Amino acid sequence: YESVFYCMPGTDALGWLYTNAGFEVFSFTHSYLSWRNWPHWVVSAFRWSRHLRHQNIDIVHAADLAGASQAAAAARLAGLPLICHMRCLFRYEDLDFAERFPLRWVSRFVFVCQAARDAFGHLDALRSSCVLYDGVDPAPVDPSRRQVLREQLGMAPGDFVFGMVARVGPPKEERKSTRVNPSHEPTS
Repeated sequence: YESVFYCMPGTDALGWLYTNAGFEVFSFTHSYLSWRNWPHWVVSAFRWSRHLRHQNIDIVHAADLAGASQAAAAARLAGLPLICHMRCLFRYEDLDFAERFPLRWVSRFVFVCQAARDAFGHLDALRSSCVLYDGVDPAPVDPSRRQVLREQLGMAPGDFVFGMVARVGPPKEERKSTRVNPSHEPTS
């Protein structure tokens, strides 16, 4: 398969990043659903669906809930499945109509943890969802090397070790991670 990216206007740096990585990037302007704006929203969804079909897209992946709300109608009109990646603790009941309505066309919700799935709480979404933890299974550390590694990191033999690779920033509650790990220096 080949990946193509659809980036909204104002995300030029993101489009540049994908283009420089060798991916095909398209700009799209999609309107948000509202009572006053719904005719424009429908026209925009039809236009985007034609583009998806013209590009021979097989599956649409929305990186977040906002992306799914924008892409769902176009994917449905194009006859394509839409997968929505859910990384945050959104509650379905807290979403407004314009955010909820298009979610009926999401084929599958992929949650990054069980807590995010439980918090979302929408029964239909839960039926078509799974939990897929972000991460990898590292190769086991040779037990004879553990003490050497602990010494290199300045850790005592009984210290608890937890490893994680992530982008740390304000949305990820950087200040809380500082309380847990005092050696972490916040950037802002």
